[in-house]
Amino acid sequence: MAWSTSHRKDELPPNWAALRKQAKARAGDVCEFRDKAGVRCADKGSELHHTGRKFDHRLEVLMWICTPHHAGETARQAKAAQYAKYVAAKKRPTEQHPGIRGAAATDKAIARRLHR
Repeated sequence: MAWSTSHRKDELPPNWAALRKQAKARAGDVCEFRDKAGVRCADKGSELHHTGRKFDHRLEVLMWICTPHHAGETARQAKAAQYAKYVAAKKRPTEQHPGIRGAAATDKAIARRLHR
């Protein structure tokens, strides 16, 4: 999503530029992403990524990473959030149709129609 159409910039703290500089300096301007084997990416970093919740702007949970890894991590986080919503929706109890008043009432109504 482009910054020009995103409201995400409005959600960032006023000191976002300072946080970017601090994270960039900490990383030595190199991507901090590590693969499953723990090997760090050697590409130049260009973006600041939230490793935790999107409103947690502590330097400890921010990672200076390259554009391809930022895209991948953001997609992974979005997919996890989408799956969490799906699971939560599946846990909701199914609402009964307003025209059905319970199995006993339905059985009695069917029995009355059959015996007419």
